[in-house]
Amino acid sequence: MTAAVRPQTGLKRLAGALAVLWLMLFLLAVQQSRAVSAWRTLHDDAVPAAGRVVDWARALPSGPADGLTGLRGLP
Repeated sequence: MTAAVRPQTGLKRLAGALAVLWLMLFLLAVQQSRAVSAWRTLHDDAVPAAGRVVDWARALPSGPADGLTGLRGLP
């Protein structure tokens, strides 16, 4: 009788694992719209802002700084 119980236990474990996998895939599909929205926000807003910071940093003079007096020309 124990030989018949082992395959059923294995099938129950497999069913449980597949249920968890299905639930994760379902949640990923539901959350996909939020992920796309986050990607668009990052692409449209954060990347250009980072580009502006890099451009600003490239425009800084090299060499010794003269303290905060060099910041007077900034808007």
